[in-house]
Amino acid sequence: MKTRPIDPDRFAHLALYDYRKSISPSFPVDIKNLIFFTSQYGEFPISEIKEIDYDGFNAGLFFLKNKKSWVILYNKKNSPTRINFSLAHEFGHYLMHTSKVQEFKCNISETEFLNPKYKALEMEADAFASALLIPDLDFLEFIKGKKLSNAFFTTCAEQFDVSLTVVLLKWIKLTFLILVRRL
Repeated sequence: MKTRPIDPDRFAHLALYDYRKSISPSFPVDIKNLIFFTSQYGEFPISEIKEIDYDGFNAGLFFLKNKKSWVILYNKKNSPTRINFSLAHEFGHYLMHTSKVQEFKCNISETEFLNPKYKALEMEADAFASALLIPDLDFLEFIKGKKLSNAFFTTCAEQFDVSLTVVLLKWIKLTFLILVRRL
């Protein structure tokens, strides 16, 4: 039987659904709260999210065998929006990939990035983080009828608590999808 490919947008939508209904319908997403709220229903929940001070490390997800739970570590030197995205990224690994791997260190070397399997997992986790922090429909509603400018995109980044890069990539993705559908 063929397995269904992973759809990061679907996973993000499902993770947000109960959280928005039970905890907070507004943005930005309180990513730590969402992670603890959602993972409590898993067989092995995320029990800790810890900041560390370690050069060359961005973030990671690790299984704690003795506690039968997961921990997310992130570098406290990163900007708040980078931390937000990194936590969402690691949560994506938790929801989509922990049946395959029990450790994710997301500061990969060029050699590791050339491995197609590793690259696919990282791209899925990035897509999940983007969909979780800026859902397509919420983003389209937020920009509807607005004049697009640098200042407006900065306002979007503040609204969703992400970097300007994440907002611009979301805008490019949605613009491309809209153009393709019109062709």
